[in-house]
Amino acid sequence: MSVTEASSKELHPEHGARFVFVQTSAAPLTYAASIFAAGGATEIVTLGWSEDGEVTLTPELAAPALREALIKLARPLRARAPARMTRWRALDE
Repeated sequence: MSVTEASSKELHPEHGARFVFVQTSAAPLTYAASIFAAGGATEIVTLGWSEDGEVTLTPELAAPALREALIKLARPLRARAPARMTRWRALDE
């Protein structure tokens, strides 16, 4: 199976969550953020920044641990603006 054919099951970690960010626009800077959580849950949001620099999520995440981790990971995205970034994080449930 090639990288482009990865199944959703392969993206979900046994614990914590995998965060995949793909830049969708440079101006304004926005990302499609896919979150693959342990247990099989998948969340997909659009991440951006307001004029005052606050992270905006559409739709808003209900899980506080996922939201907190996503906002922490948004800092390097805004500073470096990579086209793509993937990170795994343990979560405080």
